Amino acid sequence: MRETEPSLFGIYDGKVTNVLDFGCFVELDGFRNKEGLVHVAQLQQGMVRDVKQIVKRGQRVKVKVISITGTKMALSMKEVDQSSGQDLFPERSRDAIARMNSDMRNPTRPSATGTGTT
Repeated sequence: MRETEPSLFGIYDGKVTNVLDFGCFVELDGFRNKEGLVHVAQLQQGMVRDVKQIVKRGQRVKVKVISITGTKMALSMKEVDQSSGQDLFPERSRDAIARMNSDMRNPTRPSATGTGTT
């Protein structure tokens, strides 16, 4: 089944549509008019002095959706291996968040109908 909307922490192929001093915009393949920002800090590991030295308009890239707020998406290139598409930061993924939420439940906490004395 084909996704109709990009999902949080999903990894997608895309094309750089615009390059600016603070990052670049990437249009995601397979989605109509879905574009997000890769902030300069999310382009690659280490400091980036000139975004235009890292990406070019029309360049094919792999990105991870790291935030969705309303219609705006924040993307990361540094969290995805640009050759294989492998997630380089699996700690920030759907599975990791589900595991964290499950670990945060406290199974030893007494229930409201516990065996307390009255």
